[in-house]
Amino acid sequence: MLEEITIRNFAVMDDASVEFGPGMTAVTGETGAGKSILVNAVGLLLGARATSRMIRQGAAAAELTARFRPPDGSEVARRLSEASHDLCDGLVIQRIIAANDRHKVYVNGRPSTMGEVAAITEGLAGISGQHAHQALLKPESHLAILDDFGGLVGLREKVRAAHRKVSRAWEDLKALKESEQSAREQKELYAFQAGEIDRARISPGEDEALETERARLKNAEALYRAAHESEQALYSAPGSAAELLGGAAKALSAARQTDPGLAPAHQGVDQALILVQEAAGQLRDYLAGLDMDEGRLDEVEDRLHLLSGLKRKYGPSLADVLEYRKNLEDRLSGARNRKEAVAEAEKALAEARDALASLCKKLSAARKKAAADLEARVEAELKQLAMAGASFSVRLAPAPAPADPESPFALGEGGMEPTGAERAAFFIAPNVGEGQKPLREIASGGELSRVVLALKVILAEKDGVRTVIFDEVDAGIGGAAADVVGEKLARLAATHQVICITHLPQIARFADAHVRVEKAVEDGRTRSRLTTLDHGGRVEELARMLAGGRVTETSRKHAAELLATGTGSGRTATPPGKTGKTVVA
Repeated sequence: MLEEITIRNFAVMDDASVEFGPGMTAVTGETGAGKSILVNAVGLLLGARATSRMIRQGAAAAELTARFRPPDGSEVARRLSEASHDLCDGLVIQRIIAANDRHKVYVNGRPSTMGEVAAITEGLAGISGQHAHQALLKPESHLAILDDFGGLVGLREKVRAAHRKVSRAWEDLKALKESEQSAREQKELYAFQAGEIDRARISPGEDEALETERARLKNAEALYRAAHESEQALYSAPGSAAELLGGAAKALSAARQTDPGLAPAHQGVDQALILVQEAAGQLRDYLAGLDMDEGRLDEVEDRLHLLSGLKRKYGPSLADVLEYRKNLEDRLSGARNRKEAVAEAEKALAEARDALASLCKKLSAARKKAAADLEARVEAELKQLAMAGASFSVRLAPAPAPADPESPFALGEGGMEPTGAERAAFFIAPNVGEGQKPLREIASGGELSRVVLALKVILAEKDGVRTVIFDEVDAGIGGAAADVVGEKLARLAATHQVICITHLPQIARFADAHVRVEKAVEDGRTRSRLTTLDHGGRVEELARMLAGGRVTETSRKHAAELLATGTGSGRTATPPGKTGKTVVA
């Protein structure tokens, strides 16, 4: 149940709030006063899309807050409990619509997203506005209404998922068949690439080693001269470092016999002599192994050129070239097994298609039964809404057959769509003796409103929605028809919370509570205010609605009589004698 809603800086409302109780609440006011703002606000709090254009001019943001009381044990209460929300104070949804389009939403004070809010509040409230009338004229919406009534949404979603699976399997098969034509060319290409890499006999890290060797070969003369001169200075030439260190070592060896304090110096010179001798030996080895062959340089250059070409094609590194060669085995194997892959894809498509067909047939059978039940229920509701002679039917026709003769979505003479194997259309004959015609071709505004109301009442009982909001439910009706619509809403209010925006006193009189929306200019700004009416206020409002704005004692008397014979459920939110509540900034 919706217990309270607060609206700040939204459209023409700067700061207003209103409380709602059980039963039926009528919302009335002059045309353009802002009655539909309440409906729009609830829709936004349930997940509808917001734009900065909704913000009151001059304000930085609009703020909407609603407190709901989900029934204990309901699906909504379960979802909230799973999300760790404490429902002691109900469900409070706050939405801030910012001028910079950086909107925010909170659930019980915790930041949330509109996707999460829409999921949590699904089934919490149902809104039937002018779009419901328009949607009813579109046959594409009729199938969804039928499925909602028959409790077939889950099965329809299974059909949708199976349809996606068939689509993917078919696309995979078509791609395989198309690629099969070029399979031979691909195999030849893969074989050529494998041969090219294999002939190169690549070793991991070979290019780095060759780069080092090339640098050495290019600078062989300079390297030889540096190594040779260094070896001479260290060991071979007269007066070399080794000769001088040897002399020093010999002298210190004799001297330390007289003064042991020279022992550390003697040891240092010995170690230096050893290091010099080792370095000289290494240089001699280096000189012996230094390649001065220009022919070898040409070989290294050619090899590096070959490896560079392979890296450009399959690299960028030599390791990547080797990895590419490894993967070629899988590609060659895939090319060889193309026919097997096509056969497997055909099998997968056939299995997916059979599963889809089975689900579609199951859904079709369930829809036929649901259609018969819906026809009977709608006719019964229309009878209560002063359309006793009306006949209503749900006509199911096979979905169009696919244009592609190879399509897997063919089923008999028709086809299988994501929504199933048929389409639905509502037909009606408003009066006895008339032939049925599509709803969009025959229904007057009043008749359409009553069909919408009948369907809404039926679906509200089916889907467990406890709060039903009607915007302009009285479009195109009046007189006796308005009375029966009011009575129907009152009966619905015995088991649901009903909030009804109406222009007709014949409907408003059945409400348990009454909210008036007024628009006025204050301090040069237009503002809308919400007033919860007491008994006297309701009489005045009904009198205004009856008299068209000029209230007289006669209209007051008539309004009092209407009110006395209304209030279908017997509850009165504000008893006679109590003052109504106005909430406005």
